[in-house]
This record gives sequence, structure tokens and C-alpha cells, in this order.
Amino acid sequence: MKTITFLISFSFAFMAANAQAYEKLDYYLNKYPGDNVVNSLVSTHLVIDYGDNGEPKVWVTETERSIYLKDNAASFSSGSVTHSEHYKIKALEAYSLIPNGNKFKKLTVNDFATKTEFSPGIFHNGTESLNFIFPSLSKGANSVVEHTMELSIPQLLSGFYIQDYYPTERMEITIEAAEGIELEFSYINASEEIYQPTITENKKGKVYKWVLTDIPAFEYDNDAPSITYYTPHIVPRISSYQKDGKKVNLLTNIDDLYHWYYSLIEQTDKSANDEIKAVVDSLTKDVTDEWEKISRIYYWAQDNIRYVAFEEGMQGFIPENAEKVCNRKYGDCKGITSLLYTMMQEAGIETYFTWVGTRDRPYRYEDVPAPIVDNHMILTYKKDGQYFFIDGTSNTSPIGEPTAFIQGKEVLIAIDKNEYEVVEVPVHSYDYTTYSDTVFLTLEEESGSLKGKGKSVLSGFYNTRLKGYLKLSSKDEQKRFLEEYLEKGHNKFELDTFQVSDITNRIEALKIDYDFSLADYVSKNDDELYVNLTLDKTYSDFNLNPKRKVPYEKPFKSKNDLTVILDIPDGYVASYIPENQEFKQDKFGFSFNVQQQGNQIIQKFTVYDDFLLLGKENFDDWNKMIRSIKKVNRESVILNKIN
Repeated sequence: MKTITFLISFSFAFMAANAQAYEKLDYYLNKYPGDNVVNSLVSTHLVIDYGDNGEPKVWVTETERSIYLKDNAASFSSGSVTHSEHYKIKALEAYSLIPNGNKFKKLTVNDFATKTEFSPGIFHNGTESLNFIFPSLSKGANSVVEHTMELSIPQLLSGFYIQDYYPTERMEITIEAAEGIELEFSYINASEEIYQPTITENKKGKVYKWVLTDIPAFEYDNDAPSITYYTPHIVPRISSYQKDGKKVNLLTNIDDLYHWYYSLIEQTDKSANDEIKAVVDSLTKDVTDEWEKISRIYYWAQDNIRYVAFEEGMQGFIPENAEKVCNRKYGDCKGITSLLYTMMQEAGIETYFTWVGTRDRPYRYEDVPAPIVDNHMILTYKKDGQYFFIDGTSNTSPIGEPTAFIQGKEVLIAIDKNEYEVVEVPVHSYDYTTYSDTVFLTLEEESGSLKGKGKSVLSGFYNTRLKGYLKLSSKDEQKRFLEEYLEKGHNKFELDTFQVSDITNRIEALKIDYDFSLADYVSKNDDELYVNLTLDKTYSDFNLNPKRKVPYEKPFKSKNDLTVILDIPDGYVASYIPENQEFKQDKFGFSFNVQQQGNQIIQKFTVYDDFLLLGKENFDDWNKMIRSIKKVNRESVILNKIN
């Protein structure tokens, strides 16, 4: 991290600098009991005018003023402002206002640290953040950060979130658009009628303004989707503007978005150099089946091109040339897609550049025809009316299977300069992703220990995820991971040996054979042995808080089949076997079955999740299922000694 110093003394006309501008602490303590921090003002002011080239340019001034209500104020002292080559800081001031008798003492932030930002998103353009600490925050103090940014690519205008991490007393959003610049708005998780702006005119054009008061903090919880799924926000976009007396469409509809996207991929050199030609020839020589050619090319890229989610400047939006990606052996999603496209082209196979938003972006192109919809690029292959999605960022996915994080999302497929298609990525059923674990147990009567032989078989996204981790791990790291992954019973579980199937085989399910010991597990009372055969109680921890307001998210639909087979020791008989149980709902369910066959007790537990997002209306049924699972998890087989 590089440290730089800013000595800035900008004067923002809309901020009063005296103590009377800030309400007394008692007022906020009474109004917001229990809150640590309150935003007294959040203000965003956009000016959209014409740049020197006659095209729209955007300036954004943001102000956030917060008051700290508890003695733990210092723990909230971190602040940051993100910026990039296309979103430049033009002015910045941050300071604390510390109570000093009946007044406030202003302490200006002078030290800022620059940090490169990475995230699960895939489109990156050299985004950095300026990080800083508000000095000397204490109970009753205020913090203020004000900055003006310049956005050079008007298509990248972002949305306004109505809620924040903290409650907000007043929020103001103002957009000034010069004459001839037309705006449209998409209202996400928000009623268009409720959030309609007031529209007035000034000397330069139209002014759109929203004033909102007493906004609660947004809700968040574990295993929740992105806040974009449930937090109200407004996405503005410039639909058109005037240039040389003519109307120019910018983002009126999907056509405009696609034409801008296509202009970006047109700048990519898609020709194959000698190295690419040689690789493609070595992979496809004497191969006549087209799908086999595609598979070989894709798997070569998975094995030889490393995914790095970062590109500078316009490479955050324009795919890197295939030659460069091949030479340096790494690329972001667009760069790897560019290389795959060129290799397929060299092999005589037609494929298509494709844009898609990952699942943390809930938008559809028809509702929001703007770049905010997308943050990822893949390749599409079409055959006999079917679409096969090829994602170069995964190094374990089998050919043609979409990655988990784009399931159910719309994709925008570039057919040619004027033609595109919008289709939806399929969502796999829970039968696609399964975890099957079968354990054979023998009981050591004297020690109360169990010895076990297990076999786990993982398919679908379980398979690709675990292979991805194991491929990057040493043998010792694999053992430490599998000890936790395969753990049974309690913390005295020991993984004695394990054998993993071929982790380079993307098609076959992953198989793990293992032996383990479980000391002090069996309870004994006189001539009775109590054995709880539910060795994996993972689902017992999945109860949802009834007060939870946000959806519960799963990365994929799945099914777990857990089978435990216990050999009844010589001289013992089973005197109690738990009753079978079952719970079924449209989106989830489980079955629990125990029976004796000969000298063995066989317990089978199956649980499935047939959803990606579970809404609050299903929480009661979900918790009923978890309570039932907890009940069967407490059940034990009782073995009696034969006298």
C-alpha cells in the first residue's frame, strides 16, 4: 500500500462550517436510541453537461455527514473514496468535528492511503480507493467527507441506493441535465410512484430532485444475496443527447447498449499469431468431431491460462488481444474469452462474445439497458438450437456447463454488428449437484470407539468447487482440509488415510475413499450401547431467525445423501431403532430411514434444497424442517448385550 498526503482546503458552498449547523447530541440520542452512527445528511449532486467533444460528461459531488452516538465512535473511523481512470477525483475533503464545549473543533484528514480494489465482480478498470481515518472520533463527534468526481464515460452512470449501513435522517439527490440531454430512470425494489422526483428547469436545462427523510439502515444477514436484490435504488441513464443539431441515442434501449458493447469488442484484434495457430493445430489435428475440438481448446485454456480479475484503463471494458493473453498466460474474463474466441475461430468453429451479470446483479436488460447489468464475459456456442456457455474463469468446469454464479441470469450474445440474442442461463436441478457419503462402521466395545471406512462422491458444483481447491493444495493441505470436510461425530475424529480420484478429470464425479477413527463416541449403560448414527449434523445449524427480513441465498441447488452402515457387534442385538421421518415442501425437504438388515443397521438421511433464493414467506416451513432434522439427529440406536 502506498501512502500519499493531500493538503486540500476546498470550500463547499452547501456546507456550513459553524457549530450551529449540527444538531445537539441529545436530539439524535432520543431519535435514534440503540444506533451507533446516524447519517444526518447524505447528498449526491450530478451535473450532466457537454464536454469539449460535444458529448455528455458527468460531474458528481457527494457529501456524507455522520454523527456518532456511543463511546465506541473510534471503531467507525475508517473512510474511503473509490476512483478510477474513468471516474477521477477532482476535489476531496474529509474532516472530524470534535465537541469542544459549546462548539466543534475541526480536525482535517491529511493522510490518505491508495489501495487497488479487487472484488468478485469481473469487469475491472484500475479501480483504486483512497483510504483514511477520521481523527479523534468520540461520542457526539461528527465526520464529514465531501468529494467531486468526473465521469468520462457517460454510459457508466451508476445508481443511487436509498439506504445505507446506518440510518439516514435526510437524503438529497439532485441531477442537473443540460438542454437536449434526456434521462430515463429504472426503479429497483422501489415504487416509481413513491420515488418520483420533482422536475424543474434552470438556465441550462432540467433539474431532477429527490428529498427523502428518516430512512432506516438496510438489513443484512448471513447467506443473503447482494443488497441489490432488496434495497431500493434508482438507476439513471442518459437515453439521448443533441449533437450538431441531431438527436443521438446513448442508452434508450437494449439496441443502444449492444451497439456500444459491440464497438468495444470491435477494437480487439481477433487474429491468431503463430503460437496460437500451433497450439490449435496440436489440439485438433486429426479430430473431426467439432465438440471434441471445442473441449480440447477449452481444457487447454483452463490448464494454461490463469484467471486474473484486473485490467487497467479501457481494458476493463475492451477484451485484450488473444495474442497478448496467450503470451503472458493470464487474463481477465474478457481476455480469456478473446483468446478462446480466436482459438475456436482458428479451428473453424463459430462462437460468440457474450456479456452477463453475475447473480449479485438482479437486473434484466429490458428493465435496465445499461452497463450496470453486466460484470462478466463468457463465450457462447450454438448447436441445433441449444446454447452452450463457456466460462474461461473456471479451471474445473466441464465444457458447456455454466458456472454457478451466472445460473438463471440473462446473457447478451453478440451474433454480429447488428444482431444479438438475449437468452437465459439454465438453473440446474438439485439432482445435478449431489454429495453422496457412505460409511461402514465397526464398534469397539471396550473403548467405545468407532472405526469407519467411507466413500464420498461429489457431482456438479460440489465436484468443481472441491477439485478447484484440491488442485491448488499440497498433500498436507489436502489432509488438513479433508479432516474438516469429512469430520464425523465430534472433535475426536481422526482421518487415518484418504485417497482422492483424478482431480484433473473434469467430467467424472470426484471420489474420496477414506478411513477414520472416532474415539469415545459410543455411550454405555450397563449392558446397553447407545450409538448415534447421524455423524454429520451440518443441517442442524441452518435455522433462520424469524425476524430476518432478507432472503436466504444458496450458491446452487443441491442434494445430500448420507448413509451409515453399522455392523452389530457379536453378542449384541438391536433393541431400539429410531422411527422413520420425512418432511416435504416445494423448495426443500428431507427423509430419514433406519432399518436392520441381518447383522447391520442401515441409516439413510437425504436432504435437498430446490431453490437459489428463499423468501421470508418460506422461513417458517424451513425452520420446521430444521427442527425435525435436529430431532432425528438426537436419535440413537440402542444395542443390548445378549446374556
